Amino acid sequence: MTSTDGTRKIAEGVAALAVSHAEQGTSEEEARAVILEILMQLGEANASMARLAASAVTSLPEPLDETPEEIERARPIREMLGVRSAENDLAATLRAREWLERLATELS
Repeated sequence: MTSTDGTRKIAEGVAALAVSHAEQGTSEEEARAVILEILMQLGEANASMARLAASAVTSLPEPLDETPEEIERARPIREMLGVRSAENDLAATLRAREWLERLATELS
């Protein structure tokens, strides 16, 4: 594995971590603290890595595309089972990217 591969994998892992925190409803401050701690342990707490992680968010799997009819039909079942909708997943993904972009700005 080259250092470029390692850097990319770190960025993808940080991106996935940020999205997971956003999906779980973690506050930005809590998620930021966890992400920074991990980046510091890896010696990668810098603006470049945060920017790379923000762009890696787009390479993560996207929620399933559903028609409005499918969304409405599935809503009661999702609510009963406590499953997030695709729109909630997408909102979490966007929130995570914003967090990482803000972190990059702070680390600049």
